[in-house]
Amino acid sequence: MKSKEKKQIKNPKQSKTIAGKLLGTIIPIMVICIIVVAALMFLRARSVILKNAKEQLSQETRANAADIALILENRRSYYSGISDVLENIDFDGGKGIYNDFQFTTSKFDDMYPGFYGYFDEIGYLDLTGFKPDAGFDPSSRPWYTGAQGKSELTWGTPYVDATSGGLSTFFSKEITLKSGQHGVISSDLYLKNISETVSQYRPSGTGFAILVDDSLTVVASEDTSYNGTSLGDHPSDTLYTSIFKQLSAGNKDIAVMRANDGLNYYVAYSTIPTTNWTMISYVKENDILKELNSLLFITIAIVIIMLIISTLFIMALISGMISKPITELTGSIGSITDNDFSIQINDKGNDEIGTMNRGMKKFVDSMRDSLVKLRDETEKLANSAEESKGSAENMNEQTTSQSESIGQIRDTMDGIATAVTELATSATELATMVSELTNEGQTTGNTMHILVGKADKSQKDMLAVTNSMDGISSSMQEMNNVVTTVEESAKRIESIVAMINSIADQTNLLSLNASIEAARAGEAGKGFAVVASEIGSLANESASASEEIGTIISEVMDHISSLADKSTANMEEIGQSSQIVDEAQITFGELIGNLESASNSMSKMVAMIKKVDEVATNLAAISEEQSASTEEVMATMEVIASSAEEVSNSSNQVADNATKVSDASDTISNFVSSFKLE
Repeated sequence: MKSKEKKQIKNPKQSKTIAGKLLGTIIPIMVICIIVVAALMFLRARSVILKNAKEQLSQETRANAADIALILENRRSYYSGISDVLENIDFDGGKGIYNDFQFTTSKFDDMYPGFYGYFDEIGYLDLTGFKPDAGFDPSSRPWYTGAQGKSELTWGTPYVDATSGGLSTFFSKEITLKSGQHGVISSDLYLKNISETVSQYRPSGTGFAILVDDSLTVVASEDTSYNGTSLGDHPSDTLYTSIFKQLSAGNKDIAVMRANDGLNYYVAYSTIPTTNWTMISYVKENDILKELNSLLFITIAIVIIMLIISTLFIMALISGMISKPITELTGSIGSITDNDFSIQINDKGNDEIGTMNRGMKKFVDSMRDSLVKLRDETEKLANSAEESKGSAENMNEQTTSQSESIGQIRDTMDGIATAVTELATSATELATMVSELTNEGQTTGNTMHILVGKADKSQKDMLAVTNSMDGISSSMQEMNNVVTTVEESAKRIESIVAMINSIADQTNLLSLNASIEAARAGEAGKGFAVVASEIGSLANESASASEEIGTIISEVMDHISSLADKSTANMEEIGQSSQIVDEAQITFGELIGNLESASNSMSKMVAMIKKVDEVATNLAAISEEQSASTEEVMATMEVIASSAEEVSNSSNQVADNATKVSDASDTISNFVSSFKLE
């Protein structure tokens, strides 16, 4: 039955899992959504890119047109200024105009040198000095006919110049000179530079440009062989033909046209300001869509990466939130069906699986606790049954031996009664001896107190001796200082005596010199010689006196030195005596401390002896009480003997009941053992 239940639990694992079903549903929907969103974003981006590409192409076309217009307007405005000057200033006929405007012939290197024209009364005027043939008729010239009715310089149709062979154009207008002659003024522009400039334009980076006039004649093109021809003159070129048809219809909107190479081209138009000329730009559709193609590849790569990341994320999410918790829960249920309640169920999470896990954990914990308690109680019951059975058997044996012991106790109690009587007698004698010991201890304690007092007085006397020694030491120190001062004074006197001896020697020498000088003076120096002799005598007496003083001072110095040595020796002896007195004082202090400690110990000993006296007295009283209690115990032993027999009978019945309880606990223990709890 149990194996069948296990099989029913394991069968669902063999079928498709919940995670597999969810992935099979979510991933296709996610793929479709991402692809749809990416497609919508790509279409939107394509629309924006195409719009921006068209706008960029139009802006570049307008910029290129403005660039060409700047060149044309620069030349036209210059000659418009010359025209205004001719209309407002009189230059004295054609010769004056020719001479005064020669500077214009070198103004522009891409134009005809200066200007030319035809005027009434003056005729044909050319600043280069060109003279036409006699049959020259200006009215047949395009520059003349194109100026009719024009008050501003107007650009004409490009043509191939017969002299240079290059493409040129002109501008002309009607003019009335200040002197009243009416005519036409004109100048030519060589289109070589403009053609080269236009051929170098690269709209959108890879495109090309075409410049046409109002008659749709090609002024400049990337293919120079088309310059000077009409757009419609090239039926084999489908792109030029399509452009010709659109401009002929007056339509200048951006258009997509197919060329001979089979590719589509975006074509944009812009009118050259102040002219009827048109700047045309065309670029391959593939070049415009190159960025879009890159975006497409990037979009596809992003979609693939997003699909991979999203799939992995969803798989990890489903695995972490659904597959793993359900697998753990399924494993836990399988373990429970195998009677394994030792499993630990993860009860985290606030979803339905978390709720199931918490419920299952609560059930498993409750069952495990109940089974553990049942197992523990069964073990306790079995142990108690065994103990009860053993106790009953022991009790039976003990009651048997107890009956035998009671007789022995009875005999022992008789001996105890005799011993208690003897103990009471001994306790009385102990109390008497302790009382005498207490008296002796008190006498000894009084003697110790007297001894401590005498030792304290001796210590105070030693302190007085110490103070006296300190006074003597201080006095000796002062005397030693005085001796040192006297010794220093004597040394100064010796130096003074030495100085007096030196003065006496000098005086004696001066007296000798004076006597010599007086002898040289003859009679006049006799009085001075007497004085010098007296001075010499005084100097000798001073020297003798100073020597005697020096001798006395030396003796005094010897006595002072001896006194100083003795004073120093006395100071050392006094110091040693003071040290000995200090050590004696310390010894007396220690002696007093020991005596006080001995006195305290004696006091404690007397107190303890008093307690022993009290214990001995109590022991005597207790011994008497114990003697009376022994007699009561003897009577009680008789009662115990009869009770022991009754206990023996009851213990046999308890042993039988314990055997039955032990058998029941074994049955319960076997049942609980079938569950795994740890």
